[in-house]
Amino acid sequence: MSRIALIQLVVFCIWSAAIYSAHSGELLIVRGDGQYAPYEFTQNDELVGFHIDLIQKVAEQANIEITFKSYPWKRSLHMFKIGEADAITYLGKNPEREEFTYYLEDNILSYVHNSFVVPKYSKIKYEGNLENLIGYEIGVVRGFMYGDAFANADYLTTHEVNRREHMVAMINRGRLDAGLLNPLKLRNKFTETDQLEGLKVLEPPLRGIANYLGFSKSRKREEIGTLFSKHMAEFKKTSEFKTLLKEYGLEQL
Repeated sequence: MSRIALIQLVVFCIWSAAIYSAHSGELLIVRGDGQYAPYEFTQNDELVGFHIDLIQKVAEQANIEITFKSYPWKRSLHMFKIGEADAITYLGKNPEREEFTYYLEDNILSYVHNSFVVPKYSKIKYEGNLENLIGYEIGVVRGFMYGDAFANADYLTTHEVNRREHMVAMINRGRLDAGLLNPLKLRNKFTETDQLEGLKVLEPPLRGIANYLGFSKSRKREEIGTLFSKHMAEFKKTSEFKTLLKEYGLEQL
C-alpha cells in the first residue's frame, strides 16, 4: 500500500469513527412485516433474506449496531416519516418520500421487476403497451410503487389489496383479471409452495424500480447514511457480495 493510500485509509477510518460516535447506539431499521422472499422473510422465526444479510454485513463493516423491527408496511412508513425510526428497508423513491428520506444511490438494495400475472386460461394479450389492458381489473398492493408509466396510466382500472397473497387468491378465483407482481417472490427456493401454479406471467415486465435503504431526515441521519453508503459501495465490489447473490438465487441486483 502506498503512503498516500495509507493516509487516505487512516483519514477515512477517523471520519467513520467520528460519525459513529456522533450517532452512538443502535440504528433502528423498520420494514414491512410481509414475506418477501428471497429479499426479506422469516424462516424458523428468524428474519433473513438478501436485503437483511446485506444490511447486516455492511453494518458490521461500518461498525454500526442495528436492530430490525417489522410492522405492517403503512405503519413502518409512517414511523419512519415522523422520525420514530432511523432507516427503512425496501423503499421505493418518489417526490413525496424524498421530503423525509435521504436516498443515496449506493444504498440501493435491489431492483424489483414487476410483471402482469394472469390465469393460465386468460386471453389477455400484452406486449408492453399498457393500453392493451384497458377494460381489465388489475390488482395492486396498497402502498407499493410500480413506476411512473403505470402510475400515470390513469385509464387503467386497479383494485388495491393489502397483501400479495390476497391478490394471488383473487386472480385464481377469477375476481381479478390480472395482478401486478414480482414473479421472483412467487416462485423461488424459499417459498413452500409454487404460487405461480395455475398462473402465467405476461412479458415484458415493467421497468425495474430501485429499492433503497432509506435514512431519516427527521432524525438527521444523512451523515450515517453516507457512511453506510460508502461501506455498501465497497462491499458490492467483493466476492462475498457475489456469493450472497448466489445464495439467494439472484444473478444481480
